[in-house]
Amino acid sequence: MPKRKMNNKKIQSLSIQVLQLKDVSFIQHIDLTNNLKWPLCYYFKSITTPCFYSYVARIGDGYVGSIMFRISMSVMYIDRILVDQSYRRAGIGARLLEEGLGVAKKENAEKALLTASINNIIALNFYLKNGFKVDNIRSDYYSKNEDGVRMKRLL
Repeated sequence: MPKRKMNNKKIQSLSIQVLQLKDVSFIQHIDLTNNLKWPLCYYFKSITTPCFYSYVARIGDGYVGSIMFRISMSVMYIDRILVDQSYRRAGIGARLLEEGLGVAKKENAEKALLTASINNIIALNFYLKNGFKVDNIRSDYYSKNEDGVRMKRLL
């Protein structure tokens, strides 16, 4: 898929909204184009469970990304931030993260935690750029020989 050229006006028209049932198929499509396949039950759980939070990023009628996280005992656990490949490097991931962190602060979370694959350099750099620090390495977290990098940010 060719890269779309982003202009400021398009990004300014970005809206972030709570994920609804009607949005799930669009977000699943973004997942699949990024070689991810989250179980359908996770999306439903994120919509119906009080401690789960899910938001979608849209430009006009198009879906361009999502964030999903949980808050438990003053900790925000980021499960995922995903931006459509053709909209990356335009600040959408940072805007989704900012929205999520704002919600977490309102819910009295004191820190945000996440784990990313040690091989996912793009994600690791994104989180480092956005104020996260490496907390520890989790051996074989994802699969054999694929460690996870646990990252933390104080709110």
